[in-house]
Amino acid sequence: MAKKIFKFIFLIPVTVIFLTGQTISAFTIEEAVSFALTNNLNLQKQQMNQQVSKNDLAEKKAQNFGRIDLISSYSHYNHPRTLIPMTPILMSGGRPSEVSTTKDLFITGIIYELPVFTGFAQKRSVEISALQKEIAKSVIRLTREKLIYNVKTLYINILAQHAQKKSQQLYIKALQEFYNIIDQEVRLGKRSRVEKLKAAAEVEKAKFQ
Repeated sequence: MAKKIFKFIFLIPVTVIFLTGQTISAFTIEEAVSFALTNNLNLQKQQMNQQVSKNDLAEKKAQNFGRIDLISSYSHYNHPRTLIPMTPILMSGGRPSEVSTTKDLFITGIIYELPVFTGFAQKRSVEISALQKEIAKSVIRLTREKLIYNVKTLYINILAQHAQKKSQQLYIKALQEFYNIIDQEVRLGKRSRVEKLKAAAEVEKAKFQ
């Protein structure tokens, strides 16, 4: 019984009591569910996984349209370099000074790659990504429903513990009054001391529970 009382004391601040500055107010069951859905880290993780799966599917579909890469390079030389190959005709022209040279060479370009045939691997990749997206969506729905169920179950259990505690206190009070009556009757010689001891034992047993 002591173990159940420990759980009761521990779970109330986490699930039912909301602290705002110096104000303490109890959650309704709808507020408790809303608070859990907003702050549950596992649900947030599943939502992130769903977004990742969406992005992965969009990336796989975009690969069907190919890819564009921008390339650039820069080189600096201590001595001038020609910008065109030195062919025999150019060398025999007698005008090597007219050949363009530079010490700083900067090159830019654009590369466009388009997959022509990949053995349906690209198609299968898109199908797998779409399936992963649906799985992530289902996991979020399942995690959300499980969280709602757990919070509502815990909430009802806490209310039940409150009611049980109140009824137990009333029961102890009734036993204590009964013990007082027996004590008076023992003093008057109407009851034996054994009955008084039994009544005292019942009171202590109820307090322990």
